[in-house]
Amino acid sequence: MLEHAFAGIRVLDITTFIAGPYAGSLLANLGAHVTKIEPFTGDASRTLIGGWQTWNKGKHGLALDLAREEGRQALHRMAAQADIFLENLRTGVLPKLKADYQSIRALNPRIIYCSISAYGRTGPLSSKPGFDPLCQARTGIMRAQGGDGAPVFHRIALCDYATAGLTAWALALALYHRQRTGQGQYIEASLLNSGLALQAANFFDYRGKQPQPRVDHPSGVPLGADATHRYYQTRDSWVFIGVRSALEWTALCHVIGQEALARDRRFSPRVNRLRHQAELTSILEQAFPQRTTAEWMEELAEHGVPAAPVHYSHLMFADPQITHNDLLARFQSADVGRTTQLANPVKLGATPGKEWGPAPAIGQHSEQVLASYGFSPAEVAELEAKDVVRQREA
Repeated sequence: MLEHAFAGIRVLDITTFIAGPYAGSLLANLGAHVTKIEPFTGDASRTLIGGWQTWNKGKHGLALDLAREEGRQALHRMAAQADIFLENLRTGVLPKLKADYQSIRALNPRIIYCSISAYGRTGPLSSKPGFDPLCQARTGIMRAQGGDGAPVFHRIALCDYATAGLTAWALALALYHRQRTGQGQYIEASLLNSGLALQAANFFDYRGKQPQPRVDHPSGVPLGADATHRYYQTRDSWVFIGVRSALEWTALCHVIGQEALARDRRFSPRVNRLRHQAELTSILEQAFPQRTTAEWMEELAEHGVPAAPVHYSHLMFADPQITHNDLLARFQSADVGRTTQLANPVKLGATPGKEWGPAPAIGQHSEQVLASYGFSPAEVAELEAKDVVRQREA
């Protein structure tokens, strides 16, 4: 019986920034041996310290010069033994390295080869530069949040993170397929596809479709879907309420000390609350600043009103539910010292995986990785002497 879901699976990861690296890290969480292959100067995303450490957690670092023939030969030798080859380089780069799907498949017919790009490897946009904000804009995410006002830029890389999750899922499916058939395959993922997947309910058309309701702040910032499904400013911060049912509405009226609203025909049933949103919003905007968020949360929770405080993510480190969910991983990083970061977000009962270690320094495991792929000490030493491979000094 496997101790970890992807135990024994070997992944070669030549991706950069978010979507590809985080997909690889998700596999590493569950036991895959993921080798992060970087140039000697390192992945460009290393300047984003928190991002780099998170997107590459649990991997082994190999510094390899793919511009050299000997570097490409080393890559091919490893690819012939690997289970997964993960890449997100610019369209057209891989054939020059003889590391495109056809070249790698010729070495290893069982390989599962995954390409991640902004728009897809073929088609009218395939050669265009693309990254998360561009795909947020193109797929409608920014406009959906902005409504009739200015579009909203999301600092969270929604398309990237969605692509990472969908890619990890696709790789798991491909491994399952290979186990049953013995066949590898080519997988293509893109930020464009993922951006639409995040909006599956909106990316749906039919005759008579109505625009979705929304509530905006006078500044144009979207606050929510309607008067009882949005956030309100409290005495010290913000709170989001999500009231739908008649029972929840009655409870909210009680909590804010205005029980008469529950019997007001303008606001019951819910369809009437939607018709009289301006009046209801005014009432609630006057009520919520009377108490702090903590005070509101205690009352709302006691009476069964769905609500949540509006936090910054860094405030979640001390949240008792986060601790209970075992979502904190602590490491000693070779680059930045002691870290606290997100642990494996997926919890499998029988094959749980583990927290293997922090993101690697450049070339931290070069000799170890090459040895695991059958390179002799003499071969490793020769590659180092030719400056094709570098091992980080301890």
